Amino acid sequence: MVKRIEALYEQMAEMADEDLYLIEPEFCRELYYHIPTELGSAELCSMNQSFVKQGSVERRPACVTAFLTIVNWFAMSQRSGVWTFYEATDPNEIELTIQFLTERGDRELASIFRYGAHDYQNPKYAGNWKYPEEWIEEAREIDQWITEHETWLYRWERGLLLENQTLLCSLAFEKEYNLRK
Repeated sequence: MVKRIEALYEQMAEMADEDLYLIEPEFCRELYYHIPTELGSAELCSMNQSFVKQGSVERRPACVTAFLTIVNWFAMSQRSGVWTFYEATDPNEIELTIQFLTERGDRELASIFRYGAHDYQNPKYAGNWKYPEEWIEEAREIDQWITEHETWLYRWERGLLLENQTLLCSLAFEKEYNLRK
């Protein structure tokens, strides 16, 4: 018997980077719904991991927040343009992701991700979407970068997942699945 996240890692091992999109939504579901959002201090100390802090309560590991945020950024760029990501995403998640990418040494990704981070939630834009043209132009440049780096982004996702496999599999809670049918 294995956890669903472990089965996803097994599937990922057998696929090319450009095919990661086939199981990416399942990884997102596992990380979003099956990684605890509140951990006790003993658990935090034993994991020696960077966790996202919201107020005085520890939340998901920073690697999970960054993974989910970058996947959403990537997907929204492909669907409706990356400006919609920046418009809808909590600025704190954006800042936490920039911090994680910077600390991890992902300079190019941190730079392009940071490039589009503006004050989209400012009340003066509520309901009228009259963002400065320079923001929209920057978003177009980011969309182009994402299109040109699609396989690279899947490789980055794979690398982050593999780097944190032990942690993520240990934190995931759910009923176990029998892979033998």
